[in-house]
Amino acid sequence: MDDWTQVLAALGVPALWVTPLVLLARAAWPEVLHALRVWRVDRGLTRAAGFMHSLRVAAGNTSAPLTDPELQALVTRGAAYMVARLGGTLDALKIPPMDLRDMVQGQYGELLAGLVPAGKVAA
Repeated sequence: MDDWTQVLAALGVPALWVTPLVLLARAAWPEVLHALRVWRVDRGLTRAAGFMHSLRVAAGNTSAPLTDPELQALVTRGAAYMVARLGGTLDALKIPPMDLRDMVQGQYGELLAGLVPAGKVAA
């Protein structure tokens, strides 16, 4: 706490405010860190869905419906992408591998739903 106390004092923060500010910052830090981790996972899921879609575009079969093995292969690649990018964050949040696969598949479904123009839903 002494380091931050000295930094805030050097910035001209009155001494009466320094200690409460430092204590408040220390108390709030775990919640701030958790929020940043959740935000990183959310951004990673969006990128993983885009990565999965780009794999389909590169294969040239975006108009064909996905078979279950194709979907599972894409979800596996998307989950591996997430682990490669955010392994430590996923461990810190204690996200199990099956939940991660479900999250990746759900985000990919949302991406595909956003790509389908209104009124063009196939039966």
